[in-house]
Amino acid sequence: MLCVRYRYDETRKARFKTVKLIVEERPWEPPFRFRDDDFAPVTVKFDEKDLRERLRKAPAKWDPEAKVWMVPYGKIRGTDSGRVSVWPQKAISYSYRQHVEFLKK
Repeated sequence: MLCVRYRYDETRKARFKTVKLIVEERPWEPPFRFRDDDFAPVTVKFDEKDLRERLRKAPAKWDPEAKVWMVPYGKIRGTDSGRVSVWPQKAISYSYRQHVEFLKK
């Protein structure tokens, strides 16, 4: 049993006791989420010069191998996703060793 809840129906003057049951359990991986101090890869179109300037001030670093800007996620959280495309799958494949080497540049 997971949860017991009481529901009240004022028109019928009745109280209902409901019970939630666990009927199945299987492995599950939570979805990837950036933390504010993680570096997130951001793709910028060639003609978006003002956005590139804002990323430089963020401070972001250009990664020439991945062809993305690496930006602290806390600096871009809540931005318009139509203008800034953050791709978590690239961040997952971007290993910690690559990240440390990139920051040394």
